[in-house]
Amino acid sequence: MKKNCQELLAIDFDARWKELIHVFTEEFIAFFLPSLYPLVNFSKPPEFLEQELAKLAAGTERSGKKITDKLIKLYLKNGEEQFVLVHIEVEGDAPSAYSKEIFKYYYRALDQHEVDIATIVVYVGDKVPKRHNVYTRHFHGTELTFKFNSYLVKQQSEAALMASDNIFALAILANLY
Repeated sequence: MKKNCQELLAIDFDARWKELIHVFTEEFIAFFLPSLYPLVNFSKPPEFLEQELAKLAAGTERSGKKITDKLIKLYLKNGEEQFVLVHIEVEGDAPSAYSKEIFKYYYRALDQHEVDIATIVVYVGDKVPKRHNVYTRHFHGTELTFKFNSYLVKQQSEAALMASDNIFALAILANLY
């Protein structure tokens, strides 16, 4: 009986984040990518490319990890297309090599679409890799540095989140609690 109650009370955070981002895309962009927000034409609905993302991600996932990532095509006010690659690290156990996975998603999407891509990783757990927003490679004079947006829930202020009217402030509060 006890096990059944625990199963009933288990929350699928992956699914909840996916639903929130899908339903409240405009609010997500406003909250997590405020510099992009004023450029987006939200009168044109965003396109969600999860099927395509799954193909791009083939071979990059850690075993047992559910895909909570989103590839969203947005249209800018100037008529251009913009992609937003969203990674939600719900389990909070991102390995130290996680930034390499993020880079692989990025370059595969870039290679496929040849458009600018804004990448953000939202870490909702307590364990965050030291290099949570950068991936680097160095080899005999050749160097690659890939920096991306990251948001660490554990570093957020409860008071600031309570003062926000964005639904994602509530989602972050829920994760903090």
